[in-house]
Amino acid sequence: MEDELTGDGMLILDGESTATVYYWLTVVPQPGAVIAEGSVTGSEDLMRRLKKANAAKLALVDGPTVILKCYGGRGGVRWVKALSS
Repeated sequence: MEDELTGDGMLILDGESTATVYYWLTVVPQPGAVIAEGSVTGSEDLMRRLKKANAAKLALVDGPTVILKCYGGRGGVRWVKALSS
């Protein structure tokens, strides 16, 4: 796996494919539940839905689908941690 993952991925909120978002994630060097952290970018409305979702996932452009946990942000950008699903 590379140190940084970037691209357009499919955001899946509460089991429903919602929209394509741009992600920029840095792989965490220590093994554990969190595999990467960084940001996702989309419309502010979509980012509010991400924060309120019970279950959020991101299908990476050339990789696996990861679970997202939102940790803040505004203006169409949310800081996230990606967990293995």
